[in-house]
Amino acid sequence: MIEVIKHFLIISIVICSINVKAYFAIKPGLPIPTWYKAKFSPIKTPEFGKKFRLKFELQNLLGDLQDIELKLLLPEGIKNLNNPLFNSKKVLRKADSHTWHWDLVVEREVLGKSIQLKVSSSFPREEITRFALGQYDKEPSHQKTQLINKIENIKERVDLHFQTTVYCSKIEGFPKVPDLIFKDNWKPNNFQSPLVMYQYKNPRLTQRDQILKQIKEFEDYYARISKNDSSINKFKALRPAAYLRMLEDNFYNYYALAIDYFKEKDYQNCDIWLQKLSLLILSQEDLNSELFLAIQNTRALCNVALKKFPEARKILKSSVQTEI
Repeated sequence: MIEVIKHFLIISIVICSINVKAYFAIKPGLPIPTWYKAKFSPIKTPEFGKKFRLKFELQNLLGDLQDIELKLLLPEGIKNLNNPLFNSKKVLRKADSHTWHWDLVVEREVLGKSIQLKVSSSFPREEITRFALGQYDKEPSHQKTQLINKIENIKERVDLHFQTTVYCSKIEGFPKVPDLIFKDNWKPNNFQSPLVMYQYKNPRLTQRDQILKQIKEFEDYYARISKNDSSINKFKALRPAAYLRMLEDNFYNYYALAIDYFKEKDYQNCDIWLQKLSLLILSQEDLNSELFLAIQNTRALCNVALKKFPEARKILKSSVQTEI
């Protein structure tokens, strides 16, 4: 009886082992060697109403490609100007490449539509098989056999499909520069447009030293009332409009000073004063987000002018994140 139980246990262990092994992942089959390279895209970003060139480059890596046929499919809104949508090439020799071009134009807004290309050609079976046997020489024989069978089952001609996505709108940025950007004496109510103000002048303060004096007086006063929480809270509660006006009047003094540096192409000092202003705005409970966006836009311009492109991107990113 004991021997029978032992025998039963041994058989059970073997069965369990077999079942466990069935759950292990099987090594994937060997991939077919890469036998071509291709690139399909516009040479430049398409612009509305303007001609742009589409390019398809095909490079042959292993064996001659015979009777290549191309068929280009365009979405609505994109027009072909000259080159035929159907094209062909008799043979593309090994290690050679060939480029096809199409001249197109965007006739209406195209947002995320795809231009598709179908490429048909012969399949260089013998060259691919020979290359595969050399490339996978040390792989297990059953893996190589599986790959060769896969290559053998591919048709004499193959279809390759490519696509490139086009985004093109009628207006890139402003159709014309808004007048308010170049207005000398402009101070909006509550700053409704988060644009870049290149110029801003206070008619009462025309000299830089006058503006600096006004800013110094504001900073001293603001530091004094901020020392006592009850004083500043009382000011905010009893005279909220006066408190807001005091802040915004001085905000524009900072901005006027910064723009003065901007016009002199002193972008370093312009950015410094704008940064001071942005920190002052962020310290307030009620964020003047529109003015803050305009400040950050102008700061980004300064950093682009200084060729500090990572800083410009960081500034724009922070302004978007702040404007929840």
